[in-house]
Amino acid sequence: MQKEDYLIKNIQLKHGKKQIKIDTLRNFYQLKNEQNLVVIDQSAIYKPDWIKGSIVLLGDSPKINFNRLMQYQPDKIIANGSNYTSFVQRWKGSAKRQNAEFYSTADNGYWEYNIYNKEP
Repeated sequence: MQKEDYLIKNIQLKHGKKQIKIDTLRNFYQLKNEQNLVVIDQSAIYKPDWIKGSIVLLGDSPKINFNRLMQYQPDKIIANGSNYTSFVQRWKGSAKRQNAEFYSTADNGYWEYNIYNKEP
């Protein structure tokens, strides 16, 4: 069984779903309660006006100026498991110095957020 199949099976069991739709990630999502999710990957492309009050997901070790990103006032920074450990540790230290909320899936496990106002 491939790693992706294993992860999908876990999601199906947890949520009691028979089918899971898998799609590619976009760079911007509007979530419930007027909050946004901004995905910054190795391309390191994002619009500064997307960031204020948003949840920012860092993946694939983007080469970004983290302090500049923090100037745009994100609500929360999440580093997923696809990042180099050294990047995550550096971002985590910077976030701590700036009293910013930082979450690392490598340290704390998966991060789950319900994007719907109620269960479909």
